[in-house]
Amino acid sequence: MFFRNTNAPSGKELWISLLLFLPVFAAGLFFFNFLASLVALPLFDWEISRVLTAITSPQHSDRLGLLVVQGIISFGSFLIVPFWFMKRIDADKELLPRILHNMKQPTPAMAWIAAVATVIFSAPLIAWTVKWNEAWQFPAFLAEFEAWAKEKEEELKQLTLFLTNFQSPLELLLGFVVIAIIPGIGEEWLFRGFLQQRLAQLTGNQHVAIWIAAILFSAFHLQFYGFVPRAILGVVFGYLFALSGNLAVPMLAHFFNNAYTVSLMYAYKQNITDFDIENTPEVPPLMAGASALIVIGILLWLHHQRIRLNR
Repeated sequence: MFFRNTNAPSGKELWISLLLFLPVFAAGLFFFNFLASLVALPLFDWEISRVLTAITSPQHSDRLGLLVVQGIISFGSFLIVPFWFMKRIDADKELLPRILHNMKQPTPAMAWIAAVATVIFSAPLIAWTVKWNEAWQFPAFLAEFEAWAKEKEEELKQLTLFLTNFQSPLELLLGFVVIAIIPGIGEEWLFRGFLQQRLAQLTGNQHVAIWIAAILFSAFHLQFYGFVPRAILGVVFGYLFALSGNLAVPMLAHFFNNAYTVSLMYAYKQNITDFDIENTPEVPPLMAGASALIVIGILLWLHHQRIRLNR
């Protein structure tokens, strides 16, 4: 069942709305950073300087507070801000009702299975592209950018390792909420629910919209030596949304991907397994290629099933 827009806005109105979203999102990001710092103050002995210092040089005692800060910022910026914008400001007043309407509709089991299967079978491809992306070398005139990118990559890597070095069941539970649940819902709401659909409206091409949204999704994380694998995941999530029509499907895939990673990191640090996801072995190109073909096959199968069901 499709939600028909009887009062569709013009292309100009959609462009203005998209451009207007940028300062609204920036303001929301600033507000929720401020709010998160205030809420987390009790966890930092009511010292705002400790909150600011912990973001750049976290100590063991700061982990719980940083998880709270990260959770509030992510939930507010990725979920509340786009939701409020679509409800109150966006030119397309039926975009939000359309998303909510489609999320309530029955979705075939094949779509949920495909969401999990694409994440599992894309693992070799992602692992290969991680190694390939890490080996990137920029031309001499981009030497300053390369130095900044490497510094930023290492900084964010160390922060991730710190945040996932859970020392208690409470930290593990909060870690799952902050690293898996909130990004799985919020980032998909922003990049697939809003941006991908808006780009599809503006370009008239669903494929172009999926790839641009995936590139923006990856670039937003500011990890350029992990840009390609994250963009590939964004493309997979985008097609899962486009083929299922239900935003909850890529949300499940995103959540499963993050939860799987957090679980493996925790299991390794607790000596439950010898597999270290941060130091994976080289994946043969043939295996990476087979991984890509399987994921494409799953998406094509989902496309075929969608066509068959709509006949």
